[in-house]
Amino acid sequence: MKKFNFDTAALVFCSIAAFGFAQAADDLFVTLDTNSDGVISKVEAQSHEQLSKLFDALDLDKNGVLSGEEFVATGLK
Repeated sequence: MKKFNFDTAALVFCSIAAFGFAQAADDLFVTLDTNSDGVISKVEAQSHEQLSKLFDALDLDKNGVLSGEEFVATGLK
């Protein structure tokens, strides 16, 4: 009889949860990127209250837009 491996089960669960988070973040990014240029401008961010407040701090390279990488770091979903 095979034993149930809790470590493997935990790893699978965490992977599924991480995928769900990543998918939710991707969906929100696409929704906020209204002109589909691959970045979120300050104007586009105004439609999300929390993102709008944090925009300047999240724009790490200070180019006036949030890239996908900068957005994922926000943890928003």
